Amino acid sequence: MPQIKKLVLSLVAIMAVSFAYAQDLPTNTELGKCYVRCTTPDVYENETVIFVLTSVYKNLEVVPATYETVKERVMIKQASEK
Repeated sequence: MPQIKKLVLSLVAIMAVSFAYAQDLPTNTELGKCYVRCTTPDVYENETVIFVLTSVYKNLEVVPATYETVKERVMIKQASEK
């Protein structure tokens, strides 16, 4: 049982150290100052975009309708009793 406690405590210690190094805070801190990591906001710009489209109605095609007659034969099984 003491080996499991040592293993758990060592894993917790490793996680705490890795969390402390993952903060990216300055190493030479001054006493009495508070350091906060902040992210810079994204910069968005407005752009004017011009679309040049060709009119579709000039390329009109007439496609004649096609019809076909389909005859289907359906076989229905007679009801049976056992």
